[in-house]
Amino acid sequence: SASLDSLDEELEAADIVLVATNSAQPVILKQHLEGKGEKVILDLSIPYNVADDAQTLPNVRMVNVDMLSKLKDETLKMRQAEVPKAKGIISELMLEFQDWCEMRKHVPMLKHLKSTLKELYAHPHYVQTTTCPKKMDVHIQRVLNETAGRVKVQNQRGCQYLSALNEFINTKN
Repeated sequence: SASLDSLDEELEAADIVLVATNSAQPVILKQHLEGKGEKVILDLSIPYNVADDAQTLPNVRMVNVDMLSKLKDETLKMRQAEVPKAKGIISELMLEFQDWCEMRKHVPMLKHLKSTLKELYAHPHYVQTTTCPKKMDVHIQRVLNETAGRVKVQNQRGCQYLSALNEFINTKN
């Protein structure tokens, strides 16, 4: 805050000048700014309190309430133009989340299936025919993944469970 008595000194010292007075006439005139170095002036007064011809000086960059309002309007318009994109992203993520929630319903069945497949693997028939436990783990995981995919599409847990057991038993690892 500076008084009008020290206006020339304050304008000389400042790089950025904020003008917000209640004067009916311009307080800062062109001659106040001539030869004073680069200035950015924000005139927040209505009516403007920086003389119109001051902005013709090469060292002065003026910003007033109307310019700020226009900038705000342009920014708002750009943001509003992005709303459909944001809604599209939200819709896409909502669908992914719904799919994820739908799949979560099948987790208990898939866990039980995995446990059953491991029990089958421990059966003497598999112990004799399988030489590599790692290979059997891969086989179990493949059956689980395929079953999860089918359950997601067909949503018939019981049928898919039996189908997975059948596939496991009848497929050579």
